[in-house]
Formats: sequence, C-alpha cells, structure tokens
Amino acid sequence: MDDLIPDVVRNAVGRRYRISRDEMRHILVSLGHWGFDLRNDCVPETWDYDRDGNPVMEQNPVQISRAACRWANMCRGITVVSVAPRHAYPHGSVRFDSPGAMAPGQRAVLMFAPEELGGYEYDQIGQLRRKAWRVLVVSGPYLCDGQHPLPACESLVCHQTRKAQEAARSKIDRLRRVAGIDGVWARVLDDGTLELRDPNQGQGHDPRGKTRYQYRLDEHGNVLFRHLPPEIVGDAWEDIGVPEWEPSPTPPVNSVVRDWWEHQVL
Repeated sequence: MDDLIPDVVRNAVGRRYRISRDEMRHILVSLGHWGFDLRNDCVPETWDYDRDGNPVMEQNPVQISRAACRWANMCRGITVVSVAPRHAYPHGSVRFDSPGAMAPGQRAVLMFAPEELGGYEYDQIGQLRRKAWRVLVVSGPYLCDGQHPLPACESLVCHQTRKAQEAARSKIDRLRRVAGIDGVWARVLDDGTLELRDPNQGQGHDPRGKTRYQYRLDEHGNVLFRHLPPEIVGDAWEDIGVPEWEPSPTPPVNSVVRDWWEHQVL
C-alpha cells in the first residue's frame, strides 16, 4: 500500500510542485481513504473523540476529512508536513517539523513545504528536496469551516473534539505548574511528556545543547522513558536512530518525575 503515495500525488496534481492548500487537503483525504492513518498522537485535533472525551480507535471518513484539513492548515510559516510509509514514524504516518529541527537521517515519501520557506536567502526548500521523494510547495488561504461547511454529524464531532482539546490544555497547564518544572531544565511538552535536561552534562550553558531525558505514561499509568540527543541535534542518535520508549520504575524515584506522575494518576 505504501507505493500508492506517488500515484495519488500524480493523479491529484500531475507534475506540478506548487499546489494550493485545498489540493494538499485533497491529497491527504485520498491517502486516508486508501488506508493511511492521518492521526498523530501529538496532534489531538486529528483524532475523533466520543462523548466522554475518549479517543475513537477506528478512523472514519469524517475524521479523515477533518484531519486532512488540520494538516493543510498547519503547513504555514516554517512548519513542514511529511508523509512516510506506515510505521516509519512513531506517532503516525503524518508528522510536522521545521527544517532546522529535522533529524539528519529523516526521510519521507511526500513532503509539504509552505511557500514562506522560499523567501529566505538560504534555499530551505531546495534542502528539503534531499529528504523526500517529492516536495510540494503549498500556498493559499486558511481552510476554515466557512469554506468547507461541515455535515451535522461532523459538527458534533468537532464540538466533542474542542471539549477534549480544552481538557487536554487544562491538564498540560496543571502539569506545568508542578514544583520543579521551570520550563527550561524541566519542562512539560504539549503532549504531556516530561523532559529533563541535566545542566551539568556536556559543555556550555545552552539548555538546547544538553541531552534530554523524556518521560510519558502508557494507557495504564505506568511510566515510560527514553534518552534523546540534544535538541540542536534532533531526536535520533547516529548509531540507533530514534530510541524506543522503555519501561521506567513506577512509582518514579526522581522527585520531579514523581510529582509529575502523581498529578496524573493519584
């Protein structure tokens, strides 16, 4: 199924490399209907939620349409949206990045780049062509509900999604107020992941130059752990690539990790 991506793109835009935002949405919708999962764990808006705010595990046409629209709207400024073969990315087949934050070995089958990247003296889009089979430059107005009216059933799902997003944001705000989380050396990412940096590790004083220790919870409230390179390097080690999440002691021993954990499970 992965080799369908080039065919879907050719059928939608031919040989053109400049496309509209709506054409980007159309390509993603087509991929979704071919079985590609457009959901990403780090982008709650790409998921469906039931009336209790729990994620719906089966992808459906309404969700595909909304997720495609969300990705198309994210492709602005310096945000690049990439599509890879199934299971190539840890959070889904679609992900977002900025050019300077991409891991050296990161590759995609299809990459959407906002036209704003072409306005820099340094050829950002030209560099991105080394990281994908095909790079499409996206422009056009923001896709809003007024341009693409939602069916009644989708409006209900969007309302539920907004409620889930508000609850998720409230949870993240609470976690960021935990003692010891200063937003620099200990910070909570937008998906709730706790990231710690050791100020005594390595040389220099820039937090971005320190390796990162990340913690997150599985569906049972157990702590998972991984060790990442410095932020200025990316998320992949040269020898093993992006490290997998591994079980960590529960309850945690580290005081900051323990407080972060307790605020979610106790």
